[in-house]
Amino acid sequence: MRIAGFVMLFFGLVALAFSIFGLLVADKPTGHNVPFFENSWMIIMAIFWTFSGLGVVLTFGKEDDKRIKR
Repeated sequence: MRIAGFVMLFFGLVALAFSIFGLLVADKPTGHNVPFFENSWMIIMAIFWTFSGLGVVLTFGKEDDKRIKR
């Protein structure tokens, strides 16, 4: 379960990186055509996957993984 949390956290950080990259390459004078921000799904996905993955990683500690493998 902890590995699933790391995967979710990774995908959330990737979506967050795309969102930040979209802000950096945006057409700043006009404020139009901001990639990954025109549709809010990328931001929602970044928030959801990052915090849910972090929650899973923090909920299931290393001790739980060791106990399951016995």
